[in-house]
Amino acid sequence: MQKYEYVIAMVAMGVFTYLMRALPFVLMQRSRLLSRLNSGRFAIMGPALLVSTTTVVLYSGLAETTSWQEVGAYVLAVLILFGVLKAAKNTGLAMLVGMLAYGFLMWLV
Repeated sequence: MQKYEYVIAMVAMGVFTYLMRALPFVLMQRSRLLSRLNSGRFAIMGPALLVSTTTVVLYSGLAETTSWQEVGAYVLAVLILFGVLKAAKNTGLAMLVGMLAYGFLMWLV
């Protein structure tokens, strides 16, 4: 696989993942029935799902790393993710930027 194909695949996966995770939030705002899930105990489920998925992916990826450059790409991507989350206060945007940053950093390695 050529490097540009890898970048295209990473961008496509990032966009599709973002859309899959953002769509439930958009639907909840437009539907009265689904909006009830956005209150009370269920309000934390969206962000918790994103954080748990990120944790599993990071743990499994770090367990298989073969070089310090790959570990550095993971760490920098997580730092970028937290920076965007702190600045924008948008979990979905932070995940998208974090995934794109990770893909770009792995492409550089």
